[in-house]
Amino acid sequence: MIAQALPNECVTVKAAVARPFLTANKRHRLFLTINLLGCSADSAQRPPLNIAVVVDCSSSMEGEKMKQAKAGLLSIISHLKKGDFFSLVSFANRPKVLIVSRPNRIASSIPRKIKQLQANGMTALYAGLQSGVNQVRKTKSSSYINRVILISDGDANIGPMNYRDFAKAAEQFKREGISVTTLGLGKDYGEDVLCSIARSSQGNHANVNDPKRLRQVIDEELRNSTHVVAFRAQVKVQCPPCVRPLRVLGPQASIAGNAVEFSYNQLFAKQKRGAVIELELAPHLAGEKAKVAQIDVSYIHPTQIVGKRKRGFACVTFTKDPSQQKSKIDKPAMEQVITALANLTTKLALELRDLGRIKEARDACYQNQRTIEGARKMYNLDNTKNLQKMWQLSGEYANQMDETNWPAQRKRMKRDQFLLDSFPLHQSTGTISKSVNSSH
Repeated sequence: MIAQALPNECVTVKAAVARPFLTANKRHRLFLTINLLGCSADSAQRPPLNIAVVVDCSSSMEGEKMKQAKAGLLSIISHLKKGDFFSLVSFANRPKVLIVSRPNRIASSIPRKIKQLQANGMTALYAGLQSGVNQVRKTKSSSYINRVILISDGDANIGPMNYRDFAKAAEQFKREGISVTTLGLGKDYGEDVLCSIARSSQGNHANVNDPKRLRQVIDEELRNSTHVVAFRAQVKVQCPPCVRPLRVLGPQASIAGNAVEFSYNQLFAKQKRGAVIELELAPHLAGEKAKVAQIDVSYIHPTQIVGKRKRGFACVTFTKDPSQQKSKIDKPAMEQVITALANLTTKLALELRDLGRIKEARDACYQNQRTIEGARKMYNLDNTKNLQKMWQLSGEYANQMDETNWPAQRKRMKRDQFLLDSFPLHQSTGTISKSVNSSH
């Protein structure tokens, strides 16, 4: 089983089966966790940035929002270095390229262009996003950090408006190695659209409830974007004939026969990306040890531009001893599994609330709490702060589903679900529902 990085490598890979001991002579469903952790990085060695900022300039951005957007954009200059590429696109009724993608030797023109931004018109969000991506495409390189930052305070009302259209476009961006970070400004932005863009392109998403926090969020995004430790991380899981992959919780993945594949365009320093894979395993005799998966991981080193590869295996042992099955639990893996399943339940609760079935939505959240509490007792997970946090969040969701609180609560739930799909909770507990939403 892959457990740690070799010297001078920038990614640690760990795979674990939550229940490594199983009852003999029975068919089982089990969960395999796979996590990639980026090492520390020297910011002086970072790859060049190729970044486009796309700003909503519709009428609803007038006033404080536009003022803070300009302040946030001006802060970008301090993050740019020689060799970086920067472009700026605004959109209202149609997109407008204010700064064409070009090297940072002309950074002195950026403040003047930013100060020219004015709010007026409707929201052609799809066209604005495509225009920003086109700027990144012009100067895209496999050795650059290719990223778009999209800032919007509303729903699209010109051009495509359905979140599925945006998700489909964002999947193409990911295939090209371009990620999109979406920043929802204020209380009226379309969270379905912005979250789908971020998830499908493997960018980030933040709910900036207070416009005065926008500069802080942009600073944090750019600081994180300078610490890439791996490009194009590919994970391939091959199961033997006795094992059948059922589903993947977390990243968008493909299942073809006995093989599972998922990938990440970039992995940042000290960032953890993870997946939970549910498997079905045929019966085995007591005492047998079965290989349930071969895990192959490859990635590109950001400065050496050379490929790295790792291979490991995940196994289980069959036993007649019930005490072994309960006592030899992989607790971190089990915690990750319970969290991923709880996240599925919160998605169901959100769907029920959207349908107006408030009681059922609340019941789903309360059931989440009971399930988490039962799992903590069964597997002796009493000291896991992450499950305690998930238990607490489920209760808060249930208590904020009335008409008054639901618009803000829905944004919070979508962002939390995005985080839990993108990162294992034991890494992101400190930021979930907290980073930029002043109402929580």
